[in-house]
Amino acid sequence: MTLKYCKTRKVKSPMRAHPFDAGIDLYVPEDLTSDVMKEKLAVVKEDIEIGYGDDGFIKTMKLNPGQSILIPTGLHVKVPDGYALILFNKSGVASKKHLHVGACVIDQNYEGECHINLTNVGNEAMTIEAGDKITQGIILPINYATTEEIESIEKLYADSDHDRGEGGFGSSGTK
Repeated sequence: MTLKYCKTRKVKSPMRAHPFDAGIDLYVPEDLTSDVMKEKLAVVKEDIEIGYGDDGFIKTMKLNPGQSILIPTGLHVKVPDGYALILFNKSGVASKKHLHVGACVIDQNYEGECHINLTNVGNEAMTIEAGDKITQGIILPINYATTEEIESIEKLYADSDHDRGEGGFGSSGTK
């Protein structure tokens, strides 16, 4: 199976750091401009501190606690039929920088540029730099189950043979 991609910005190619890593690493492009980011920042409606290089491209983006950002990846992907590309946190980015990924499903029929939605869930401002390895994508099979509304809870579970019932969080024990 192959995840085909086309670069539309100056960005490192998506790749696995090690042959048997589950995730394919994605990077922050090195040629983002203020016009591109203003368009994306308008979506999250927050003041993000941006640092520019001598070439006019964005070099750093500083996220304060609670702030979110959409970062264009510079990649268009062709997800194989029957699969989705799901973006997940990189463990080091999540644990050290407290940046978590949201809006992370890329469907097989999506043909636009992929974006990374990051939120700073920590207590300190964090800086993202152009070229940073920021998230990882995993290609997962999708079951295209249909949905059907049932008119009552009793009918919904009429043929169930389970003993759990409504037991929720912690109902099966913690040890």
